[in-house]
Amino acid sequence: MIKKNALFVLSVCIALITLQSCWKDESLKDKSFEDISVNISPSFGIPLANLTITGGDIVKQLNMSDSSNTFYIEYDSDGLCYIIYDKTNSKISLPPILPFDTAVEFPINYFSDLRIDEVIVKQALVNLNIDNEYLKDIHFQIENLEYADANGNRMPVTDDVTGLNNTNIIKAAPSNGKSTRTSLFKDFLVIKNPLDIIHNGTALHFEFELNYTLLENEGSLNLNPIVKVPAWFTVENFSRMDTVNANLEGMKDIFNDATLSFKGATLYLTIKNGLPLETNLQVYFADGNYRIIDSLQSPQMQIPSGQINPSTYMLVSPTTASFEITMSEERFKKIEKSKYIIFKENLHTNNGRDVKLFKSNTLGIVLSAKASAQINGNISDIINISDTTK
Repeated sequence: MIKKNALFVLSVCIALITLQSCWKDESLKDKSFEDISVNISPSFGIPLANLTITGGDIVKQLNMSDSSNTFYIEYDSDGLCYIIYDKTNSKISLPPILPFDTAVEFPINYFSDLRIDEVIVKQALVNLNIDNEYLKDIHFQIENLEYADANGNRMPVTDDVTGLNNTNIIKAAPSNGKSTRTSLFKDFLVIKNPLDIIHNGTALHFEFELNYTLLENEGSLNLNPIVKVPAWFTVENFSRMDTVNANLEGMKDIFNDATLSFKGATLYLTIKNGLPLETNLQVYFADGNYRIIDSLQSPQMQIPSGQINPSTYMLVSPTTASFEITMSEERFKKIEKSKYIIFKENLHTNNGRDVKLFKSNTLGIVLSAKASAQINGNISDIINISDTTK
């Protein structure tokens, strides 16, 4: 469509130029319109790729085993991204009567899936959901909350004792076969040493006491701990790759048209960085088997982070950078064989400062080309070119 429109405008311009020449040149008055020779150098604008990366996309890649479905992404009211882990649970069947003391451990080895060597997490939060299948309220008192490491050592999870050593009411189920969910803490507890837990923790250890009157139905308590990791961290050197289909049909038309003689090309790369992360971009052109044909790599393709409000961590305005790459005919024809364009983004925080990633943070990348050609022929050739694009 782009070439069709360009050639249509070109044809009109040529017709006007030619008619003006005819009025001034008596030697052309006996020639037919289609036989009049022209020599003109048009340029063709060709969009090659368009990519938008969100803060949520980056947070999802912090977890290296997304196929395991151990986590999902949520956003708070401000759009701050969270990684949520809630796939472990334990069922407890209670005796009909008497206070009941017990301890439960939940594995937290899913933390090992985080790319912790590239991202330093600043915070982690924990809560405990309890689904009560019994038809009676149950008094539930947390006595201890610790995490264990691989050597069996146990350390306190939190200094925030809100809800600890206090009796919580686990609400009764509405009827047999149903359950009522109670979150143990009103708010999530802040984990005391998130990096130590993430690096070394193997289990969350809950000790608690249950009190209740005579239980009249069979059932269980289903305990489901939830760990939330907000996208609040320092990024050492986080890299990701995005692959898009190469939109090169317009280029192929130019090279395959006998009437057009290719003269040169320039690639235009525009990046709008609305992330709180500095970005170093590399671009690769690949064939159908993902073999690299050519690449655009330059130390100058370093894009500063967007302007961030230091108190809210939120974006004030994005940073925009543009690059022009002049290409020879040989190199441009090599790129024309590409099936895919691969963008590699190396991301890091400026001077080690901590940042937060919101849903509204985006990195936009637009790659386009401007190809120049020579048309040598007559008006009938131009008409034929235009006809082939209809």
